[in-house]
Amino acid sequence: MSFIQDFFRNLFKLLAGFVFVLSFSAFITSLAILNFTDKDNLLPLLTNVFQTRINQIDNTSLQSVKESFEIACQNSSKVQQNAFGYNIEFDCSQIDSNFTFSLAKNIANSIYYAKPDCDFLSCISYNPTYTITESFRSIIIYARNISLILSIISALAIIALSKGDFLSRLTAVLVSVIFICLPVLLIDFITANLQEQMTDNLEMTYPIIENFVDIVKHTFLTFLVGSVVILLIVLLVRFVFNIGKNK
Repeated sequence: MSFIQDFFRNLFKLLAGFVFVLSFSAFITSLAILNFTDKDNLLPLLTNVFQTRINQIDNTSLQSVKESFEIACQNSSKVQQNAFGYNIEFDCSQIDSNFTFSLAKNIANSIYYAKPDCDFLSCISYNPTYTITESFRSIIIYARNISLILSIISALAIIALSKGDFLSRLTAVLVSVIFICLPVLLIDFITANLQEQMTDNLEMTYPIIENFVDIVKHTFLTFLVGSVVILLIVLLVRFVFNIGKNK
């Protein structure tokens, strides 16, 4: 009977560990994505990218776009107007004050606040800008909450199913967190030559990619350092109070 109990205990512990690794990885990743897609972080980045692109347009084409807005604004304070393939809402008072910046900012807003008419999988597959929209962010919030709940449940299961004192069981969870976060140490090596490999069209979006990578790195490093610190405290407590040693 003891063999059967140990077998199922180890089986469920292995399953709980697997669920914890997946769910906690998803939780940390979702936190990073939420920080990246926060409007205060993402909108300025998008605005800079589009302003760079607009500044590369020849003056004749840009002047033509500006004139079309001036005509539309003759009888309105705000207009819905197409600009470079984007349908934007434009405040007419911004025409004479840094037009290119205002145009770039409104294009960024039109993308971020867009309401895609597709389901999640279709949007991910066929809409390249979907992952930088507020709609996508709302789904990530839901994913964060679900992954957090699964992480807590599986961590408690690991603690309940492990043998030894509480600190030994807590150590097993902390080691799992460290294992999850360790790959972040390779991120600089992986992305070292990313910019050089990008085409001219994609190179302008590099600041956005760089920002995302930095946020992911910072988020995982925060959990890695925190877990290592807590683990060292646990080991110190075990050493000082001689916990878990045979007397």
